[in-house]
Amino acid sequence: SIFYLSDVEAGKIYKGSVGPAPFYQVTFTTLASGIDRPSGLLFDSKNRLLVVNDTFNSNILQVNTTTGIVDTLAATSLSFLHSIKEDAQGNYFITSHGDSYLYRFNNALTGFAKLTGYNKPSGMFINTSQDLMVLACTGCGKIYFNLLHLMATNPVNNLCPGDSFILSMNIAYNGIGTYGTNNVFYVEVSDSNGSFSNPIVVHSHQDILVPFNFKCQLPNGKYGNNHQIRVRATNPKYVSSSASITPNTTPGAFAAATDVLSACPNQKIQLGSSHQNGINYQWSGPKLLNDTTISSPFFVSAQGGMYTYYLETRNGKGCIDRDTVIIDVADALKIQGVPDTLKLCIGDTVSIGQPNLNYVFDWSPKAVLNSSTISQVRAFPTSNVRVNVTFSDTAVGCSGSDSVELSVYTKPSVSEVNLADSVVGCDGKAIAITANSIAGMNYIWSNSQDLFLGNQAILNYTNSVSSEKVKLLVQNELFSLCQLKDSILVIIQSNPTKPTIVKIDNVLSSSETAIKYQWYLNGNKVANSDKKQLTISSADNGFYQVEVFTQHCSSISDSIATNVGVLNLNADNIKAYPMPFNNQLIIKANIDETIVSAELYTIDGNLLQFQIVNTNQVVLNTEMLSNGIYVLKVVMDNGNIAYKKVIKAWK
Repeated sequence: SIFYLSDVEAGKIYKGSVGPAPFYQVTFTTLASGIDRPSGLLFDSKNRLLVVNDTFNSNILQVNTTTGIVDTLAATSLSFLHSIKEDAQGNYFITSHGDSYLYRFNNALTGFAKLTGYNKPSGMFINTSQDLMVLACTGCGKIYFNLLHLMATNPVNNLCPGDSFILSMNIAYNGIGTYGTNNVFYVEVSDSNGSFSNPIVVHSHQDILVPFNFKCQLPNGKYGNNHQIRVRATNPKYVSSSASITPNTTPGAFAAATDVLSACPNQKIQLGSSHQNGINYQWSGPKLLNDTTISSPFFVSAQGGMYTYYLETRNGKGCIDRDTVIIDVADALKIQGVPDTLKLCIGDTVSIGQPNLNYVFDWSPKAVLNSSTISQVRAFPTSNVRVNVTFSDTAVGCSGSDSVELSVYTKPSVSEVNLADSVVGCDGKAIAITANSIAGMNYIWSNSQDLFLGNQAILNYTNSVSSEKVKLLVQNELFSLCQLKDSILVIIQSNPTKPTIVKIDNVLSSSETAIKYQWYLNGNKVANSDKKQLTISSADNGFYQVEVFTQHCSSISDSIATNVGVLNLNADNIKAYPMPFNNQLIIKANIDETIVSAELYTIDGNLLQFQIVNTNQVVLNTEMLSNGIYVLKVVMDNGNIAYKKVIKAWK
């Protein structure tokens, strides 16, 4: 057997060894030396040999039992420490002669609490199975027995069910130990006989120390006269002494026999119960009770709806009870099938009301109805009218009324729309299909495949050669069910062959024969030009087109440029290069010629550029032009005009 002793004066720790039987001879060796007044020794739960100093500013030391090396585990700032012990929760208890107090350190020795004062406390002993500490007081000559987890509650008086309250602990019975980190304190209330076999838990709190106060709440209910209250810990398991708790009687609150009452409008209902002496009554809710301070007030409402009332009763001890009742007042009687408004077309009928309902009915005005006494009627108004109904249920005594506004709308007729039976158009050209425009109507056009085409009275229709039924839906814009459906046959004919213009000297001729002609100069109609041929002069030079007509359709030629009576300059007179050109076109005349202006046209005769100069060379910037064929017009100072076809292309 091995044991250890501390020598305060010598500053040593001795290791003792007990020999075998029968003599059990004891031998000693010095384990460690040079320690400043070593005092109390402890083998802790971590199998460490701990020692404290009986000096100023003592330390808690660890001695290696193999090597004798001494390490400082904690500097305490306390003086003259005598004894060190450990409890089941890993706390370390140390006595101090320096200030005559007992201290508790945590299991990491990183913090301590100052517990109880004694007159020179010295040696200690802890029995964890008995939850007991024994401490010797050398200054007073006494030995103290302390329960590590002792706790006791104070009584709770004058409490009402449902109240929150503070349970305070009796600090005269406060244990000096701590609880496990997963410990829970439960505050428990016994039954009316003081038994905790099935306690009421009014609070729970997780902690390692007993709080001085617990904030609790007593559940609502009925209580007797012998209830007890206590605190129970779970780690370690420990139960405090119990104290009395005296809940007062709750004043019974009775709002109604059921939670929900049903009533008709203006029906008088009595709530509550008979009056009890010593009880104050207070009702809250909508202001429809005749008195809110009596036990049984009357309720009346002219309007339907859900009305909630709260009753609070209070006795002389300040205890309160509450109850609630909901009163469901019908919106008179209600029937289905009577909306606020109904729409219909003139000449139509509409059903109003709910069939097979066993009420007594009275409908008006009778002139637009098939009956005035049945539950569902049919109305056939010719103008806007409000239909009213009153009804009653003789079985329950409730009655009601309702009404519906009937809005009557016109619908279009075939004669009003006046859509033609058929219309003829030309291939690829828009044709106007016309219906009469009626105020307040919407127009929806569609083709034979029901594809939307337009929404105006006049439809601009384009198609290839075919015959197709185009459909029209005309709807009242206020009520679309008032509508008319109609259709028209659209016949699309072919256009005549596109003509070309033949120029012989100053005579222009159409290549196609037609029933009618129209000539154009620079996009404008030429007056009195309805013949196949057109004679022009030098003053009429420009870009010409001719349009030829059948009975319904027409085609127009491409444009050509004319130069009647002017000199057509050849390559020896004027040059345009490079050809094809890119972003610049250079125009150059003979050395003895002067260019007055240069103009660039599309092949159809639309002017693109115009530049006035007075030189024999012009440079046109054509960066904004796309690739293609253009017509160049050059005017010379001698009055000659030249036309030249030029080509733009990216290289």
